[in-house]
Amino acid sequence: MWYGAFGPADMPQDIVDLLNTEINKAVKEPSVVEKMEGMAVQVLESTPESFAEDLQRDADKYDALVRELGIRIE
Repeated sequence: MWYGAFGPADMPQDIVDLLNTEINKAVKEPSVVEKMEGMAVQVLESTPESFAEDLQRDADKYDALVRELGIRIE
């Protein structure tokens, strides 16, 4: 399982960068780390580009699995 933050596709890059910086700071706060560890969640610092790559990799993996298994929406 993973958590991530999303915004509109046309969000200005300076806002994306600011949010990324502040979110990465927030998840390093001792109280946040303690709560996340209490839920067995490991917090990893990331970038918007890295997160996008992770999302694409997951989408590709599950697309292939759905096609291989012939899963269809009814």
